Amino acid sequence: MKVTYIANEYPPNVYGGAGVHLKYLSKEISKLMDVEVKCFGGGERMEGNIKVTGYEMWDRLTGGYDPRFKSALGAVSINLAMARDGIDSEIVHTHTWYAAYAGYL
Repeated sequence: MKVTYIANEYPPNVYGGAGVHLKYLSKEISKLMDVEVKCFGGGERMEGNIKVTGYEMWDRLTGGYDPRFKSALGAVSINLAMARDGIDSEIVHTHTWYAAYAGYL
């Protein structure tokens, strides 16, 4: 069995409680099943048996437009990138509105 967590925050990119919560939740759940974390940020890494994939904004959606829209369009573009990569888990857990869209797709 496998669980995928989808979130805006995951260490080291933490600015509030959701990222800290997800760090400890994924660590404990990884003792029972495979864990994948899809989060905002860049890069891909393994933390024990936790696979962490970070996603960045698509420049095509966020560049050259009215800067007031960058935050919202950036979040949408990251969610689309997460969904594009697919999810093969039996359980999907999303945190906050920033990342929930990827879980619905």
